[in-house]
Amino acid sequence: MDEAHGGGRPQPPGWGQPPGGPPPGGPPPGGPPPAPGYGQGWTPPRPGPAMQPQAPAYGGYPPPAGSQPWGPGMAGYGAPPPDLPPGVDWNYKDRKIAAGICGILFGVFGVHKFVLGYITEGVIMAAATLGSYALMFVAFFVPFIAAAGSNGDEVAGAWVGVIFALWGIAFAVIFAVYIIGLIEGIMYLTKSDYEFVMRYRANHRGWF
Repeated sequence: MDEAHGGGRPQPPGWGQPPGGPPPGGPPPGGPPPAPGYGQGWTPPRPGPAMQPQAPAYGGYPPPAGSQPWGPGMAGYGAPPPDLPPGVDWNYKDRKIAAGICGILFGVFGVHKFVLGYITEGVIMAAATLGSYALMFVAFFVPFIAAAGSNGDEVAGAWVGVIFALWGIAFAVIFAVYIIGLIEGIMYLTKSDYEFVMRYRANHRGWF
């Protein structure tokens, strides 16, 4: 039998059966025991804190600079960050969206400044715009009123250059105020809540 299957060479102990042959009385219930050294001496690890799956932050990447290291469902969500200076109102961040939209749409009148509580800056922008419109109105109608009691053609002709010069100045002021409001509105919307509060509440940056 050994010569037929093994080519005349005896098989070493442990090849398909434990050393010393089968135990007395036949194999134990449930099948033959495993070979020594295979499947023995290993204890499965016990579950503990070290084996608990950890949720990766920001998709497995470190949080970006200036971002908040918390999110929905995590402890401290919605609470002020620990490095916020004392006395700074964290709820000031709720004005960011309203101020940004007002800056883009109505920044020429300084509405976004009033939303942020910057009354002086808002009055300056509104006065510059309304004053420019008033200048355009005066530059257009005053020459005709002045010409009513004299030689109208000569007076109107002399004021043509002045009218265009004043209108040019008024348009330039209005356009500059509009660009300021547009840029500031975009800046508000693109900043994080922490950056917004620190820049416009803690540091009170009235412009840009």
